[in-house]
Amino acid sequence: MAHLDYVDIRLWARPVFLIGPAQLRFEGHGREGGHISEVAHVMVLEAAAEAARRIEPAWHIEKVIDLGLEVARIAEWKVQTPGFEVPNSWLDYRCDLHVSPKLHELHDANERAAGVHLLAATLNEPTLRIHSLPLLTWALRPALEAIPSQASQSAGNNAEVQGYLAYLASIRTIYLPHLKPYFEGVHWVHNQEAFAAFHQLDDLSLAALLEVGTGGHLSQLNTFGAYAWPTVLALAGAGWCTIESCSCLYGGGNPHDIATPATRLRRLNRDELRIYLER
Repeated sequence: MAHLDYVDIRLWARPVFLIGPAQLRFEGHGREGGHISEVAHVMVLEAAAEAARRIEPAWHIEKVIDLGLEVARIAEWKVQTPGFEVPNSWLDYRCDLHVSPKLHELHDANERAAGVHLLAATLNEPTLRIHSLPLLTWALRPALEAIPSQASQSAGNNAEVQGYLAYLASIRTIYLPHLKPYFEGVHWVHNQEAFAAFHQLDDLSLAALLEVGTGGHLSQLNTFGAYAWPTVLALAGAGWCTIESCSCLYGGGNPHDIATPATRLRRLNRDELRIYLER
């Protein structure tokens, strides 16, 4: 019997600047025996078709592209490699849904965001997991474009650190009213508690975790790290990050402390971390 545990819906290609189309990729994930079949394939296509029907009031449905499953590749590997265990990633059926927003005013961020919220809410159910935050970033772009760019945590002095934090606060002012459905579970995120807690941290804590969570080398060796270190220690105590010893070339080969992600921060995926960093 074919079975899919859930269907992931990710933004594969976002609309250009203000208009579409957006490319939503549907991936069916099944981990029980017998799901490699035409039935499972049909289930993904049906999920895309049903999604198109639900969001049609706010989105033009451009086309559905069936990407299928690499059945021939799997069969070939089984013949060439007896006992070969098929990787889980090969068991995911895929199709793309191309949609574009129905907008009266291209630069109205609230109208654009309303379309994203409709899409995210109507597709929020246990078997459909839509990663809608990248599309929300696109929707809010007219408002975000009005904020002058700032240097990031590579600030060279405390005044530049304050400038970056003020910039981040401006970005958050635009985002926070639109994040309420994610905090309340109306829209899907990987971990609701961690998501809500992360996005409601103070600006300095958020800036520090953005650096840690996106692979930055957060230590006391630069201005931002030294400025934020007491906050970093508090975040470590709250389970967001871990303080580890490092002796990389960045520190001249000398031992120094760095912050790395801990369990609570790992409960957020890259989309959920990066929304304040993408314009």
